[in-house]
Amino acid sequence: MEPIKRDAAVQRYYPSVIAPAKEFKALAAAENPEFSLLWDAAWKWFANTFVLDIDEDGAVRWEIMLKLHPLPEDTLADRRMRILIAINAVIPYTIRRLQQILDAGYGEGNAMASTNTDYELWIDINNSIIFSTVAMRIMLRAIVPANLTINIGQTIPALAGLFIGGKISLYQTINVQTGSGFAFDDIEKSLFAGGRVGSLHTLVLKSEEV
Repeated sequence: MEPIKRDAAVQRYYPSVIAPAKEFKALAAAENPEFSLLWDAAWKWFANTFVLDIDEDGAVRWEIMLKLHPLPEDTLADRRMRILIAINAVIPYTIRRLQQILDAGYGEGNAMASTNTDYELWIDINNSIIFSTVAMRIMLRAIVPANLTINIGQTIPALAGLFIGGKISLYQTINVQTGSGFAFDDIEKSLFAGGRVGSLHTLVLKSEEV
């Protein structure tokens, strides 16, 4: 949100009969900076009511209200996102609702949730949010049922080629003996064969909950 700037000028509200007076001009020059500071403070208070536009002071106020504890390495953007998640953290009873929370907090498609029959919750993350896993695990532990373990992994498609080459040769032996006739049959030619076998592999990096 772009701040709305306003230059205070109280002399504009003076009656015309006193506006030219030196005393009132000096009074306006003294009061205008104070009114400008008051306007900036009012705008800051207004902007800090919107989570995505809060500044450092606004983040502290929200964190106190929500009982959040920022990490030393957190940026202001990280703190804004954690506050937004805390505000919208309705306990999800379905994997679909959990996916909506992840999409809202980390961007659509950057963190995909799934479960299996072993009471495990797996979050497959995108490389762009790999440094947000600590905060993500804290958030998930607060809203995910306690009988599910939380595991965060990353699936990276990797194309690898497997090359195979070879030679197959077929030979026919001809025995020629003195004084004996022989038939000159067709001689098989050598047969050469080469090829390539391609294989698509998937590399999966997983971090299990301790």
